[in-house]
Amino acid sequence: MDFSTGEVWADGLRNAVALGFDYRGRLWEVDNGPDNLQRPDLGVDIYNDNPGEEVNLLDGPVGKKFGYPYCFSAGNLTAPFSVDPIRGTQFAWPGIGYNDTWCRDPDNNQPPLATIPAHSSPLQVVFFSDRSTGAVSGFGCDSGPGAFPCTYANDAFIALHGSWNSRIPKGYRVSHLQFSNVAPFLPNNGSNGLEDI
Repeated sequence: MDFSTGEVWADGLRNAVALGFDYRGRLWEVDNGPDNLQRPDLGVDIYNDNPGEEVNLLDGPVGKKFGYPYCFSAGNLTAPFSVDPIRGTQFAWPGIGYNDTWCRDPDNNQPPLATIPAHSSPLQVVFFSDRSTGAVSGFGCDSGPGAFPCTYANDAFIALHGSWNSRIPKGYRVSHLQFSNVAPFLPNNGSNGLEDI
């Protein structure tokens, strides 16, 4: 196969295994962040809760940079993940030659639209569409036992494989990420927007 005419659609993604198209046809990815992060200036043993796994919209322009291996997204550094005010903040990976200011400049590094707990290992993201108006009557949201409610229409579901090296295991579940209009809904109450199902 000749790849010489291909384009780099997005750069700086790490293990972008979880890929899915939303109802508007836009491509999203949830990455598997690196392990063994050490930044003594940010605290001891931060590797258990950092870096956060990123939820990114890959909507161009062609070649947009998402940071890896130069930058990472904070998981939780100052408080539990669901309420940490700096969750998702961009920091420089140590020893690479860039600093936190460079990583926080969106001209250098596109920050994620949402962050999920470190080492959750997302393997798939799927967007739920309401098929209740489809050709098959009686199927779709709110159609009976086990059917998702229509309030989940256009939301993302992320399968999390789980951690291998965290003191407190993370992942091992499917999580619902609510969307509002065209982006992840991150409530003002400090929640990360994830709901385990």
